[in-house]
Amino acid sequence: MRLDSVKLETSAIRQRFDAIASTFDKADFVHEKTRAGLLERLKPIKIDGGLILDLGSATGKGSKELHKVYRSATIISFDISFEMLKKVLRKRPLFSRYNPLAVQGDASRIPIQDKCVDLVFCNQMLPWVDNLSNLFSEIERILKPNGVFSFATLGPETFSGLYTIEKRSKAFLYPDMHDVGDALVQAGLSDPVLDIDRLKATFPSLAALVTDLEACGASRHLSARQLELQATHCKTIEMDFELVYGHAWGTKKRLQNDEYQIDPKSITQRTTTFK
Repeated sequence: MRLDSVKLETSAIRQRFDAIASTFDKADFVHEKTRAGLLERLKPIKIDGGLILDLGSATGKGSKELHKVYRSATIISFDISFEMLKKVLRKRPLFSRYNPLAVQGDASRIPIQDKCVDLVFCNQMLPWVDNLSNLFSEIERILKPNGVFSFATLGPETFSGLYTIEKRSKAFLYPDMHDVGDALVQAGLSDPVLDIDRLKATFPSLAALVTDLEACGASRHLSARQLELQATHCKTIEMDFELVYGHAWGTKKRLQNDEYQIDPKSITQRTTTFK
Protein backbone atom coordinates (compact mmCIF):
# COMPACT_ATOMS: atom_id res chain seq x y z
CA MET A 1 0.00 0.00 0.00
CA ARG A 2 1.21 3.49 -0.79
CA LEU A 3 1.38 5.72 2.25
CA ASP A 4 -0.59 8.40 0.40
CA SER A 5 -3.06 6.12 -1.40
CA VAL A 6 -6.26 7.50 0.15
CA LYS A 7 -6.88 11.20 -0.35
CA LEU A 8 -8.20 12.91 2.76
CA GLU A 9 -9.54 16.46 2.45
CA THR A 10 -8.25 18.73 5.20
CA SER A 11 -11.41 20.81 5.32
CA ALA A 12 -13.59 17.70 5.63
CA ILE A 13 -11.48 16.36 8.50
CA ARG A 14 -11.68 19.71 10.27
CA GLN A 15 -15.45 19.84 9.91
CA ARG A 16 -15.82 16.23 11.08
CA PHE A 17 -13.88 16.77 14.29
CA ASP A 18 -15.47 20.13 14.97
CA ALA A 19 -18.82 18.35 14.79
CA ILE A 20 -17.95 15.54 17.23
CA ALA A 21 -15.85 17.48 19.75
CA SER A 22 -18.64 17.34 22.34
CA THR A 23 -18.99 13.54 22.11
CA PHE A 24 -15.38 12.51 21.50
CA ASP A 25 -14.44 11.80 25.13
CA LYS A 26 -17.41 9.44 25.55
CA ALA A 27 -16.19 7.00 22.90
CA ASP A 28 -12.40 7.31 22.79
CA PHE A 29 -11.64 3.89 24.27
CA VAL A 30 -9.09 3.09 21.55
CA HIS A 31 -7.39 6.45 22.07
CA GLU A 32 -7.42 5.84 25.83
CA LYS A 33 -5.80 2.44 25.41
CA THR A 34 -3.02 3.70 23.13
CA ARG A 35 -2.51 6.87 25.15
CA ALA A 36 -1.75 4.74 28.21
CA GLY A 37 0.51 2.53 26.09
CA LEU A 38 2.48 5.50 24.80
CA LEU A 39 2.93 6.95 28.27
CA GLU A 40 4.14 3.58 29.55
CA ARG A 41 6.72 3.39 26.75
CA LEU A 42 7.88 6.93 27.51
CA LYS A 43 8.74 6.19 31.14
CA PRO A 44 12.49 5.83 30.44
CA ILE A 45 12.56 9.19 28.62
CA LYS A 46 13.72 12.09 30.76
CA ILE A 47 12.96 15.66 29.70
CA ASP A 48 14.13 18.56 31.86
CA GLY A 49 12.06 21.53 30.79
CA GLY A 50 11.96 21.71 27.03
CA LEU A 51 9.10 21.72 24.53
CA ILE A 52 6.54 18.94 23.99
CA LEU A 53 4.17 18.87 21.02
CA ASP A 54 0.94 16.88 21.44
CA LEU A 55 0.24 16.43 17.73
CA GLY A 56 -3.43 15.77 17.05
CA SER A 57 -4.28 16.51 20.66
CA ALA A 58 -8.08 16.28 20.27
CA THR A 59 -9.62 17.38 23.59
CA GLY A 60 -6.28 17.41 25.39
CA LYS A 61 -6.30 14.28 27.54
CA GLY A 62 -2.81 13.41 26.33
CA SER A 63 -1.52 16.91 26.99
CA LYS A 64 -2.78 16.74 30.55
CA GLU A 65 -1.14 13.36 31.17
CA LEU A 66 2.13 14.59 29.66
CA HIS A 67 2.12 17.51 32.09
CA LYS A 68 1.87 15.09 35.02
CA VAL A 69 5.05 13.35 33.82
CA TYR A 70 7.03 16.32 32.49
CA ARG A 71 5.92 19.08 34.83
CA SER A 72 8.55 21.64 33.83
CA ALA A 73 8.04 21.26 30.07
CA THR A 74 6.06 23.62 27.86
CA ILE A 75 3.25 21.69 26.18
CA ILE A 76 1.62 22.61 22.88
CA SER A 77 -1.77 21.04 22.13
CA PHE A 78 -1.93 21.06 18.32
CA ASP A 79 -5.05 20.06 16.41
CA ILE A 80 -6.83 20.79 13.17
CA SER A 81 -10.14 21.30 15.01
CA PHE A 82 -10.91 24.58 16.75
CA GLU A 83 -13.76 22.97 18.69
CA MET A 84 -11.40 20.29 20.02
CA LEU A 85 -8.95 22.95 21.17
CA LYS A 86 -11.73 24.77 23.00
CA LYS A 87 -12.13 21.57 25.03
CA VAL A 88 -8.37 21.60 25.74
CA LEU A 89 -8.60 25.07 27.26
CA ARG A 90 -11.68 24.18 29.30
CA LYS A 91 -9.78 21.29 30.91
CA ARG A 92 -7.26 23.67 32.50
CA PRO A 93 -7.87 23.69 36.28
CA LEU A 94 -7.88 27.03 38.06
CA PHE A 95 -4.70 27.89 39.96
CA SER A 96 -2.79 25.07 38.26
CA ARG A 97 0.61 25.00 36.58
CA TYR A 98 -0.99 23.07 33.73
CA ASN A 99 -1.32 25.67 31.01
CA PRO A 100 -0.93 24.15 27.52
CA LEU A 101 -0.65 26.32 24.46
CA ALA A 102 -3.57 25.52 22.13
CA VAL A 103 -2.60 25.85 18.46
CA GLN A 104 -4.87 25.13 15.50
CA GLY A 105 -3.19 24.09 12.29
CA ASP A 106 -2.41 21.54 9.60
CA ALA A 107 0.15 18.90 10.60
CA SER A 108 1.68 19.04 7.12
CA ARG A 109 2.85 22.60 7.89
CA ILE A 110 3.58 22.84 11.62
CA PRO A 111 4.26 26.48 12.61
CA ILE A 112 7.30 25.69 14.76
CA GLN A 113 10.95 26.54 14.13
CA ASP A 114 13.47 23.91 13.08
CA LYS A 115 15.08 21.65 15.68
CA CYS A 116 13.39 22.99 18.81
CA VAL A 117 10.98 20.24 20.01
CA ASP A 118 12.09 17.67 22.59
CA LEU A 119 9.13 15.29 22.24
CA VAL A 120 6.44 14.87 19.60
CA PHE A 121 3.56 12.85 21.08
CA CYS A 122 1.10 11.62 18.45
CA ASN A 123 -1.80 9.42 19.52
CA GLN A 124 -4.02 8.06 16.73
CA MET A 125 -3.61 11.00 14.38
CA LEU A 126 -1.78 9.07 11.64
CA PRO A 127 -4.95 7.35 10.26
CA TRP A 128 -6.15 10.84 9.29
CA VAL A 129 -2.96 11.90 7.52
CA ASP A 130 -3.00 12.02 3.73
CA ASN A 131 0.74 11.51 3.28
CA LEU A 132 2.78 9.99 6.11
CA SER A 133 6.09 10.61 4.35
CA ASN A 134 5.45 14.35 4.27
CA LEU A 135 4.35 14.34 7.92
CA PHE A 136 7.45 12.47 9.06
CA SER A 137 9.66 14.94 7.19
CA GLU A 138 7.94 17.79 8.99
CA ILE A 139 8.44 16.07 12.35
CA GLU A 140 12.11 15.50 11.53
CA ARG A 141 12.41 19.21 10.77
CA ILE A 142 11.09 20.41 14.13
CA LEU A 143 12.59 17.68 16.33
CA LYS A 144 15.83 18.38 18.18
CA PRO A 145 18.78 16.03 17.66
CA ASN A 146 18.05 13.12 20.02
CA GLY A 147 14.50 14.38 20.50
CA VAL A 148 11.79 11.70 20.49
CA PHE A 149 8.87 11.09 18.16
CA SER A 150 6.42 8.77 19.96
CA PHE A 151 3.27 7.65 18.19
CA ALA A 152 0.43 5.15 18.14
CA THR A 153 -1.64 4.28 15.10
CA LEU A 154 -3.76 1.45 13.68
CA GLY A 155 -2.43 -1.47 11.67
CA PRO A 156 -3.93 -3.20 8.61
CA GLU A 157 -5.54 -5.96 10.70
CA THR A 158 -7.88 -3.43 12.32
CA PHE A 159 -11.55 -4.38 11.72
CA SER A 160 -10.35 -7.79 10.53
CA GLY A 161 -13.56 -9.34 11.87
CA LEU A 162 -15.35 -7.93 8.85
CA TYR A 163 -13.01 -9.39 6.26
CA THR A 164 -14.76 -12.76 6.17
CA ILE A 165 -18.04 -11.03 5.32
CA GLU A 166 -16.95 -8.58 2.66
CA LYS A 167 -13.66 -7.48 1.17
CA ARG A 168 -12.29 -4.61 3.19
CA SER A 169 -12.90 -1.14 1.86
CA LYS A 170 -10.07 0.98 0.50
CA ALA A 171 -11.27 3.67 2.92
CA PHE A 172 -9.58 1.95 5.83
CA LEU A 173 -6.43 0.44 4.40
CA TYR A 174 -3.95 1.23 7.14
CA PRO A 175 -0.27 1.06 6.18
CA ASP A 176 1.85 -1.92 7.12
CA MET A 177 4.14 -1.17 10.06
CA HIS A 178 7.23 -2.03 8.04
CA ASP A 179 6.26 0.64 5.51
CA VAL A 180 5.82 3.07 8.40
CA GLY A 181 9.28 2.19 9.74
CA ASP A 182 10.85 2.68 6.33
CA ALA A 183 9.13 6.05 5.90
CA LEU A 184 10.40 7.21 9.30
CA VAL A 185 14.01 6.62 8.35
CA GLN A 186 13.63 7.97 4.82
CA ALA A 187 12.40 11.18 6.44
CA GLY A 188 15.63 11.44 8.42
CA LEU A 189 14.51 10.02 11.77
CA SER A 190 16.76 7.39 13.30
CA ASP A 191 16.52 4.03 15.09
CA PRO A 192 12.77 3.44 14.77
CA VAL A 193 11.32 0.85 17.13
CA LEU A 194 7.80 -0.48 16.54
CA ASP A 195 5.66 -3.01 18.38
CA ILE A 196 2.14 -4.34 18.07
CA ASP A 197 -0.65 -4.75 20.61
CA ARG A 198 -4.13 -6.07 19.89
CA LEU A 199 -7.48 -4.97 21.24
CA LYS A 200 -10.80 -6.81 20.95
CA ALA A 201 -13.98 -4.85 21.60
CA THR A 202 -17.48 -6.32 21.84
CA PHE A 203 -20.55 -4.20 21.11
CA PRO A 204 -24.06 -5.33 22.11
CA SER A 205 -25.61 -4.14 18.84
CA LEU A 206 -25.02 -2.43 15.52
CA ALA A 207 -26.50 0.75 16.95
CA ALA A 208 -23.99 0.76 19.81
CA LEU A 209 -21.09 0.28 17.41
CA VAL A 210 -22.22 3.04 15.06
CA THR A 211 -22.83 5.39 17.98
CA ASP A 212 -19.30 4.90 19.29
CA LEU A 213 -17.69 5.17 15.86
CA GLU A 214 -19.58 8.36 15.04
CA ALA A 215 -18.88 9.85 18.47
CA CYS A 216 -15.10 9.58 18.02
CA GLY A 217 -15.04 10.40 14.31
CA ALA A 218 -14.06 6.90 13.15
CA SER A 219 -17.16 5.98 11.15
CA ARG A 220 -15.43 6.85 7.85
CA HIS A 221 -13.37 3.68 8.21
CA LEU A 222 -16.33 1.32 7.72
CA SER A 223 -18.93 1.29 4.97
CA ALA A 224 -22.63 1.04 5.79
CA ARG A 225 -22.76 -2.17 3.74
CA GLN A 226 -20.10 -3.82 5.90
CA LEU A 227 -21.87 -2.84 9.11
CA GLU A 228 -25.20 -4.15 7.83
CA LEU A 229 -23.66 -7.48 6.82
CA GLN A 230 -21.95 -7.85 10.17
CA ALA A 231 -25.20 -7.09 11.98
CA THR A 232 -27.09 -9.82 10.10
CA HIS A 233 -24.51 -12.46 11.02
CA CYS A 234 -24.33 -11.97 14.78
CA LYS A 235 -26.29 -10.59 17.69
CA THR A 236 -23.23 -8.95 19.18
CA ILE A 237 -20.52 -7.34 17.11
CA GLU A 238 -16.84 -7.95 17.76
CA MET A 239 -14.17 -5.60 16.46
CA ASP A 240 -10.44 -6.25 16.27
CA PHE A 241 -7.97 -3.39 16.50
CA GLU A 242 -4.30 -3.78 15.62
CA LEU A 243 -2.49 -1.14 17.69
CA VAL A 244 0.90 -0.08 16.39
CA TYR A 245 3.27 1.79 18.72
CA GLY A 246 6.49 3.37 17.60
CA HIS A 247 9.19 5.83 18.40
CA ALA A 248 12.13 7.30 16.55
CA TRP A 249 14.81 9.88 17.28
CA GLY A 250 15.72 13.23 15.83
CA THR A 251 19.06 13.55 14.07
CA LYS A 252 21.41 16.37 13.13
CA LYS A 253 21.13 15.53 9.45
CA ARG A 254 19.17 13.20 7.24
CA LEU A 255 20.40 9.70 6.49
CA GLN A 256 20.78 8.49 2.93
CA ASN A 257 18.02 6.32 1.44
CA ASP A 258 20.15 3.16 1.64
CA GLU A 259 21.15 3.61 5.28
CA TYR A 260 18.26 1.91 7.01
CA GLN A 261 16.81 -1.50 7.75
CA ILE A 262 13.84 -2.70 9.83
CA ASP A 263 14.38 -6.09 11.46
CA PRO A 264 11.06 -8.02 11.57
CA LYS A 265 12.35 -10.06 14.53
CA SER A 266 12.27 -6.92 16.68
CA ILE A 267 8.47 -6.68 16.36
CA THR A 268 6.49 -7.99 19.33
CA GLN A 269 2.79 -8.76 19.56
CA ARG A 270 0.28 -8.78 22.39
CA THR A 271 -3.49 -9.21 22.60
CA THR A 272 -5.86 -7.28 24.86
CA THR A 273 -9.61 -7.92 25.15
CA PHE A 274 -11.96 -5.01 25.82
CA LYS A 275 -15.63 -5.43 26.68
